[in-house]
Amino acid sequence: MSATPHSASQLLTEIEISEDDAKRRELLRQACRLFEVTSASLDDHETELFDEILDMMIKRVDTTLRVEISERMATTGEKLSRTVSGLAFDKEISVARPVLETSEGLSDDILVKVAEQRGQAHMAAIAQRPTLNPTVTDTLVELGDNAVLKSVAVNKGAQFSTPGMSRLADRSDGDSALQSAIAKRDDLTPAAVQTLLNTASDEIRQTLMDDRSEQTAIVLEKARAEMERRLGVDRVDLVAADRKLRRHLGRDPMTEERLVDIAKSKDFAQVTAALGILFDTSLETAKQMMIDRNVLLITARAHDLSPTTLRAVLRIGPVYCELTGKEREDAMLDYNQMQTETARRVLRFQQTRSKLTA
Repeated sequence: MSATPHSASQLLTEIEISEDDAKRRELLRQACRLFEVTSASLDDHETELFDEILDMMIKRVDTTLRVEISERMATTGEKLSRTVSGLAFDKEISVARPVLETSEGLSDDILVKVAEQRGQAHMAAIAQRPTLNPTVTDTLVELGDNAVLKSVAVNKGAQFSTPGMSRLADRSDGDSALQSAIAKRDDLTPAAVQTLLNTASDEIRQTLMDDRSEQTAIVLEKARAEMERRLGVDRVDLVAADRKLRRHLGRDPMTEERLVDIAKSKDFAQVTAALGILFDTSLETAKQMMIDRNVLLITARAHDLSPTTLRAVLRIGPVYCELTGKEREDAMLDYNQMQTETARRVLRFQQTRSKLTA
């Protein structure tokens, strides 16, 4: 039998009877040093004894010493679950931070409880951990403020559940820095990509569209497919709508007045086909206009579409589903401020790039 249980028992007895704060501080340091040099050879019972002693002693000392112990336990106390958990729950973030950021002795359940019961500073520390499981990130995404969300978004070791990633994207609305961090992740889900495409700035949206990685291409395609599924439309629907509309028109041209009338039906396939005919473009390009608001605005301005007609189109399909009334008004404001010649240059550039990359 090693001297460890005897030494630990002595420490426990001394701390119980000591009324001297300075002595109590020194006893705690001695206990930490004793554990560090003997932890590899301790059996379960001896480890549990140390855990009990340290946890009890830490509660009796000031913040400065608790910070010192937390910094030591962050790297050496993974076996002392009670001690590191107590430090993690400490109301003083200076005490809790070291173990929250790095200790391997904290379970996901403990991390979730700390996030739920303590403040944003504790969650910010958790968000810095080298690895985070979906159970933890789900909680951080739901309860954290913008600083916490940004920290977890840039954390390459953070793993997200599908609902958690969607929630993160939803909560990024209006925060370009957070959206940029999310857009750079390698584990984006189709739903998250679609949210960013609908709500992010032109720069971030272009970053997503320009990413040539195979993974991003797959996600973008899934996002488009998911949007089409939600709208209940596919290529066959669009072709059928296009043929029906062309038969109805005969030799008559598609006009804005006709497009407005068609838009009243809120039939995505019919409106998409009508746009394609009016702008003399492919169904695929017309569909992209209906999925991407900026593509619609640029193309409409390049053809000098009237504000009345654009407003009618903005109420259809994903734009109608995703934008609020205020957001549609903002889109109209952007459109009215857009210069026709600028839109035409952008459209020509996009068409040229499409041909080169086809």
